[in-house]
Amino acid sequence: MPPPDRLDRALGDLAALRESLRGEGNRERAGLFSCRGCVAWCCREGFNSMRATPLEAEAVVRLLESRGGAAEARERCGEAVERRGLDGDPGARRTYTCPFLTAGNLCGVHEAKPLGCVLFTPVRDGGCDQDAARLEEALGRAAALSEEGLGKRGRGDLPIPMAVIERLDGRRS
Repeated sequence: MPPPDRLDRALGDLAALRESLRGEGNRERAGLFSCRGCVAWCCREGFNSMRATPLEAEAVVRLLESRGGAAEARERCGEAVERRGLDGDPGARRTYTCPFLTAGNLCGVHEAKPLGCVLFTPVRDGGCDQDAARLEEALGRAAALSEEGLGKRGRGDLPIPMAVIERLDGRRS
């Protein structure tokens, strides 16, 4: 495991990347719609197949631990994995309801939201879209930061519930 200062630096760089993506968004579409009042289809089974790199999952885990909710989150993530068979073939794009979707249809881990989620940009017709080129670039940077901070090679992204479980379970071993 890399030194903690290297991991903290990588998490700081990931947070800066996340914030820059939030700030830039899709300039043509940003600010035309709010997630408040949305039915959150993008986070639900049938639509959501978001993934997270190990470093993105680490950011989520740290946020959960700071709130004292890691054990409950582990349980919700396990239910999502079991319900949708996400562990059958982690490379497959299976859909699932995000375990961090709140009762008010908001993101329960907004501060540490994975980059794929950050890059969903509301559009004029009330739906959402994703800038694929910007996402690919951001995920490449997140993969490099994962390697710098955690010593993990390659993208190694997993469905968000699996990535979070892997990070939580890795802390116990």
